[in-house]
Amino acid sequence: MIKKRKSRTCIAAIKVRNKVMMAADRRSSWDFSQAQTMIKPKILKRNGLILAATGDGYLCSLLVERLDIPGDPLHTDDLDTYMFESLHAHITKLLLRKGFKDGHNQLSIPGEDSGCELLVGVKGRLFNYVISNPEPENKDRSLGEIQVDELNLPYASGCGGALAWGSLLTTDKVDMKPKDRLTLALEVAAHVSPGCDNNIDIVGE
Repeated sequence: MIKKRKSRTCIAAIKVRNKVMMAADRRSSWDFSQAQTMIKPKILKRNGLILAATGDGYLCSLLVERLDIPGDPLHTDDLDTYMFESLHAHITKLLLRKGFKDGHNQLSIPGEDSGCELLVGVKGRLFNYVISNPEPENKDRSLGEIQVDELNLPYASGCGGALAWGSLLTTDKVDMKPKDRLTLALEVAAHVSPGCDNNIDIVGE
């Protein structure tokens, strides 16, 4: 039986002069004894959006690398409508095209440990799309869904995310370069959590 690759990436995000800067490590693990550093970054800037994801490895790579970015997000007059409706619809279409089932406007995501969180930074704002799998006790009847919301900055998520977030809050008023703050946050997480490491990629608007 092939073990499904899981991404336990730690992601951290801050605001720098009304723009978003995000960092992610390259850790990928199957369990606590099997892990590796991925060849490609888990965070990309595409069509003006910074994309990073944590959770199921396949879903993370699919959304970060293959998601069709509609229109021109940097020049839209209504960013909320773009993020909550247009981009949300494109995420749904991508997952449906890849075989995820649709029912009552929700998604049935196979696998007991499937699901991920997609973070999108644009125009100084951070949004998250939580793609959830069915509840374990009702997986034959319950459907997963895509929830979207805007988040306050700084923010951190994924394996060691609480530790990284604590670091960002601690250095909020400290005279440090933005990249150094993000690097420190992920290093703190990696020091404690086996699901992330010190191979860090940083992307800003």
